[in-house]
Amino acid sequence: MKNLTRRLAAFAAAVGLVAAPATGAAVVAAEEQAQVSATVQSTERLWGSNRYATAVSVSEHLYPSGAEVVVVALGTTFPDALAGGPAAARLGAPVLLINSPTSVPAVVQEELARLDPRQIVVLGGEQAVGRAAVQVLDDHAPVTRLAGQDRYATAAAVASLWTTGSGTVYVASGRSYPDALAGGAAAAHQGAPVLLSTATSLTAETVERLRVLDPGKVVVLGGKAAVPTTVVDKIRQTVPGASITRYAGADRYATAAAVATNVWTAGTDEAFYATGAHFADALAGVPAAAAHGSPLLLVRQACAPAQTMSATDELGVTTRFVLGGPAAVADGATTTPCRPPAGSVISVLNDLPVKGRAPKTGYDRDLFGPAWTDAVDVQGGRNGCDTRNDVLRRDLDDLVVRTGTNGCVAQTGWLNEPFSGQKLWFERGVTSSGIHIDHLVALSDAWQKGAQQITPEQRKNFANDPLNLWAVDGGLNMQKGDGDAATWLPPNKSVRCDYVAYQVAVKAKYKLWVTQAEKDAITTVVNGSCPNKKIPIANDVPALRP
Repeated sequence: MKNLTRRLAAFAAAVGLVAAPATGAAVVAAEEQAQVSATVQSTERLWGSNRYATAVSVSEHLYPSGAEVVVVALGTTFPDALAGGPAAARLGAPVLLINSPTSVPAVVQEELARLDPRQIVVLGGEQAVGRAAVQVLDDHAPVTRLAGQDRYATAAAVASLWTTGSGTVYVASGRSYPDALAGGAAAAHQGAPVLLSTATSLTAETVERLRVLDPGKVVVLGGKAAVPTTVVDKIRQTVPGASITRYAGADRYATAAAVATNVWTAGTDEAFYATGAHFADALAGVPAAAAHGSPLLLVRQACAPAQTMSATDELGVTTRFVLGGPAAVADGATTTPCRPPAGSVISVLNDLPVKGRAPKTGYDRDLFGPAWTDAVDVQGGRNGCDTRNDVLRRDLDDLVVRTGTNGCVAQTGWLNEPFSGQKLWFERGVTSSGIHIDHLVALSDAWQKGAQQITPEQRKNFANDPLNLWAVDGGLNMQKGDGDAATWLPPNKSVRCDYVAYQVAVKAKYKLWVTQAEKDAITTVVNGSCPNKKIPIANDVPALRP
């Protein structure tokens, strides 16, 4: 492997390829196009009948007169190809895709004949690009393989094209493709390699390559769910002198937008757009984006998420290059904002007023009526049982009610506690004080966001509405206090979607507002885990059964 890598590096250096693509026909053409597009809104689609033909279309756009080097990757799975975009840009090469480890599509063979390369670089081991495919490729040019025993080692091998003292290195999760590909355009633009992390750390090959590269800056792509703090700690331990920056958003679209707006500035006339639903078109587009000096943004099939639209506007993009056919990115998708489904949490959230938090002046718990009163006009009201017991009867499993209470008072039961994800035992008079009934939208928070303006009866209903009430661990409820989603979320991440969904439902029902920070926090939770979640309309308590 070392000899192959050294040979490729020597070849690339000899023909003047290992450098950020600052000269050459492709870049000159890109610069001329940029001058024209500065005042003209235009869209150009680079596509073919499938992902293999789309990669060929990108290659034709990028290298109309041929290319010295071509990078080839498997187009059916992403692992070995993740680091290939920046490498192709560094070599001044297009990326072409094959449809199986054993064959090369005819359209790709035709493009290889047109390009007439002097070297072909394949990414990944024989399970990705097998001997049969290499034999076909070898008819066009000598083949060099950059590979390791897994995706992480392959990325490290690809990064051997860079030398010690590389200014910047990007690190992305190797378990999924979106962050690595969107970040790959930025890495290519900055002449940086991409290394991959596991779910918890860096492999030995990655650590060794990071040490050799010895960067002054490491850019982490994606949030903590993608690249956790344990990985960042390992990076810091491996290259203690490097600064570490994270570019992340609530989802793949927001992360791509965050990368674009952090690496590029206003006046960036051109941008490339690819579907966020699969990797192939974006992979082929990274070298083209790098040649144009442009970011790569992700869109849905029929529309652009809000973060993509915002980044496009912030950068001042006037020329859009769309990667892939209409089945991947529909006509007009890059200029059509995605609308959340009617009745979804995001749709309802977007209809809430956004204001600052009003002063807490005048707040008193008594302004929301007697605690847990049954004299309310909400579900469970006026049923002869107090609100606290209504909620306990709803939320406890294996419930036993106290005899002689007309089926009202919860005596014992198990609580699947939502904030922690733990199972808690409730026994009246023994453990009951450790289980609280939480107002998901706290009373004082409501007071500062519109409850001052509703009637006393409405406030009493608000304080006893089962839509706004969960039985929870007392300690975590005290920790939450009167915080909103911007200041506190349940430690149990699996319940966060439900938690913020009920908060939005309650605020909509009682005509309360949200702060901008609160709206941003809720949007992050929902877009990251449950983008189409419906707004809850009730959380009914069970009827009394004497």
